[in-house]
Amino acid sequence: MAVTVEEIRKLKTRYLEELYTDVRKEQKTDQTYIDDTFSVPEVKSPHKPLRSGKGYYVVNAPAEQIVTSNPQAFFEILKGNKDSITRFSSEVNENWFRLLSKENPNPFKEFVKNLLGRGESYIKVVHNENWVTGARNRMGLPVPFLLPDPMVIYGSPEEDENGIPERVIVFYQRQLVDLILRYPKWSDPKKKIGEKKDTRVEWFEYWDKDIRYFEADGEPVLKGGTQPNIYGFTPFVRRYSGFGRRSPEGKLDELIVSDLRHTRDLIKEACALRSDISSILHIFAHKPINIIVPAGAEVDEEAIANSFDMGAYGVNLLQLPEGSKFEEFEHIELPSREVFAHLSEVENQIVQRHPFLMAGFPRGSSGRQDDMAYVTSMKRYDTVVQNTESAFATAVEMALKICGKVPTLKPDGLRKSDLGTKFFCKVALRAKDPIEEDRKITLGDRLWAQGNGSIDLRTYLTEFQGRTQADAEDIIANILVDKLTIYNPDVAEVMGMVFAEESGMKDWIAKAKQRRMDLGSQQRALQQTAPPSTQQRIMGETQTPQGMEMGITGGRGARRPPEAYTRGGA
Repeated sequence: MAVTVEEIRKLKTRYLEELYTDVRKEQKTDQTYIDDTFSVPEVKSPHKPLRSGKGYYVVNAPAEQIVTSNPQAFFEILKGNKDSITRFSSEVNENWFRLLSKENPNPFKEFVKNLLGRGESYIKVVHNENWVTGARNRMGLPVPFLLPDPMVIYGSPEEDENGIPERVIVFYQRQLVDLILRYPKWSDPKKKIGEKKDTRVEWFEYWDKDIRYFEADGEPVLKGGTQPNIYGFTPFVRRYSGFGRRSPEGKLDELIVSDLRHTRDLIKEACALRSDISSILHIFAHKPINIIVPAGAEVDEEAIANSFDMGAYGVNLLQLPEGSKFEEFEHIELPSREVFAHLSEVENQIVQRHPFLMAGFPRGSSGRQDDMAYVTSMKRYDTVVQNTESAFATAVEMALKICGKVPTLKPDGLRKSDLGTKFFCKVALRAKDPIEEDRKITLGDRLWAQGNGSIDLRTYLTEFQGRTQADAEDIIANILVDKLTIYNPDVAEVMGMVFAEESGMKDWIAKAKQRRMDLGSQQRALQQTAPPSTQQRIMGETQTPQGMEMGITGGRGARRPPEAYTRGGA
């Protein structure tokens, strides 16, 4: 049964003010560490905290390392025409993923950054209006993959086995100009038009598998208020980072956990230590000076402070009361070795938790050790990569279903019957591991064993070499062509004859062939057994001591054994 507008607004209040309150609080705190604006109360004025940007790299550095720049989708037909596999693979890999990889920012890496920085990530899958309305200009994807900021998405805790929430609420401040262009009949209930250039309105969306509802500043913008959801499912895919866990009380802030949450104190401590050490060194290099004046004397402190120059070659002319004197701080202790050791320990703990902060720096004395360290670092983000892969696989399945529901969205590379098949999609996004990749290819080569093993060539190319299904079919076709042409001696000879005829080198090739035959005849003559007379003559020549040493086989025959040794003999 479809919900009413009143029920939708009650859900909005519950989600925004109750269910997600603690989640948004933690995410806002995490954002201060990403932006490097978190407070450091341990550092008092006039000293200032020195920022390192470590929180930013904790979120962004892994995304550049663990996600490949060549994502691939693989399909399995569960029910329907098996030939659809090749067309699905070609359309998604060569068209969809190629366009997605060109987007800026890269949606695959942005999804990972949301998991690490927010603790959750969403993909919104809706059809491209340009393919449906107006001139139906086929620019871009038929179904774009949108990655909204998770802080404006409020998904229901209930979801299906594919990570699709039962209902989703979207709430954020939308630009007024963009809203008017999209919904020109909106009446502007709060009279914001003409106020400022950057005026924003409260935008609210509601989605479930049955209906959708949009409103701006409290006014519905869709005709009739609520409209049926033509997709038949909520067009959002959600994944969690995997660093949290479900609590018995259902607290979402314990499930939605960023990679920063349990490192925030270490980052703050490192910032405070670095700031203290820098302040002490700065004071030591530029020692403060006290000007002591007699009691009751009147001086202009602001004028003295502004005119006093402690720089190199500075000349100061000060008019001070009689009896004034200068006093410099003499005993300023530099930070001890233990202070630097503690800072190094804190930094090492951060790097141990987030190993890709050391990306680009050698971790061992050999390339082998660096490869092993890289593999170990990748293991920490296995869940993140797996969740990202499954999210995009589900999004691809949803997008193809939408193409089947809206006729004008059918890509040119697919048939109408393809979109009616029941299929399963798998996406590979993990960056290649040099050691594991080499072992996998070696294992696949042994299992295939040039066609005499336990797997076929198609399985070897797709599962062990990471080729797409379309590429595998092309490779197999090329191998068959090569075996029937260049690897067939008769066909190769015919091709050579045709080439010689067309290139005008027929006579030269004939001469080269005759010369090669003459050389072959000479070599065969040298390898033939000598006639009996020649053998008899050779045997006669070997009766001398030197000949006996040389033997009859090419001058390096067996040597004569030494004479028997007799103790006491002559």
